[in-house]
Amino acid sequence: MGNESAKTLSPNELSDLKEQTTFSRTEIRDLYKKFTKDCPNGQMTVEEFKAMYETLFPEGDSGQFADHVFKAYDKDGNGVIDFQEFILTVSIASKGSIDEKLRWAFNMYDLDGNGYITKAEVHEMFKSIFKMRGEGSFVSMDGGSFSPEAAVEELFDHLDKNRDEKLSDIEFVLGAKQSPSVLGLLQPDL
Repeated sequence: MGNESAKTLSPNELSDLKEQTTFSRTEIRDLYKKFTKDCPNGQMTVEEFKAMYETLFPEGDSGQFADHVFKAYDKDGNGVIDFQEFILTVSIASKGSIDEKLRWAFNMYDLDGNGYITKAEVHEMFKSIFKMRGEGSFVSMDGGSFSPEAAVEELFDHLDKNRDEKLSDIEFVLGAKQSPSVLGLLQPDL
């Protein structure tokens, strides 16, 4: 996307991104300039993405979590993040509604892409979050702490209304919005 040699977006690309995001034309141009400065070829690799997370979370091991987030950004699954994938996700993360953010999180937690989140997938995500933060447990609102396993059980107790051991996108979004403690579990630093 964009004219790489001139480091500018075409008027059509700019209009399309304006319609697809919550950013102004100026914000889009500024983000594009920064993206192409950091990624001169117009694409970010998983290695570059992991390096960015390592600087954000130096106290822990962010590699596994960064892999999961990278896959959520990389909508077309081609192994790189282009500017359109980048800006669409940044738009949701920075200016999206709670529903948009939760749908994005659902897609990130749905590791196999089957449209449901299982306990194993949530456990995998929580373990990667703990490793990234350099912690062995979450701290609850009342000051106590609990393990990834206990956090998974807590999440499913609140969200799995039909008790089928998996979460649909509707269960996930509606349940998370109704429970501040669950919402806190689901919103790691992206």
